[in-house]
Amino acid sequence: MLIVSYTARERLALLLAEEDAPDDAAFRFFAERDGFRLAVDTARPGDTTFAHGEKVVLAIDEQVSELLADMKLDVTDTEEEPKLVLNEQIEKVDGRNEEQPTTGARGRVTTSMTPSGKVLIDGIEYNAWFKSGLAESGDEVVVVGLDALGLIVDKPDSQAQANQNGPE
Repeated sequence: MLIVSYTARERLALLLAEEDAPDDAAFRFFAERDGFRLAVDTARPGDTTFAHGEKVVLAIDEQVSELLADMKLDVTDTEEEPKLVLNEQIEKVDGRNEEQPTTGARGRVTTSMTPSGKVLIDGIEYNAWFKSGLAESGDEVVVVGLDALGLIVDKPDSQAQANQNGPE
């Protein structure tokens, strides 16, 4: 299944806003001879959809979904502006990703963290420990570290405040 990173979903939402697209508009991948084309369209019955917050930002039909099954839509920085890119997904070793999310990666809690639980980052669920207090399902979190038991996450506003106060 196609994985769409948080930053790609965020970028798609921004591009839809810049296009002044209608509320029900979303981007759609169209298969073409030389690759894929991304254009503004609407979600249709049977589509796989990807949202940023409450807004559907990408819709793909079953045929395109199969073609993109091993791909990841992400964002790369260029000199002009951030650019959406399709890359192959990282292979899994023993059911785990070879690469873990890096510090600063954002995701959402999928199970209440008391203090451990699971978080979803770029379409992949990880074991995680909440750094300060508790987090409820749906809360946004940011990766602040990694240990043998999984990711260490905190709320984004807690991390911003820690950065302002300097190192601990």
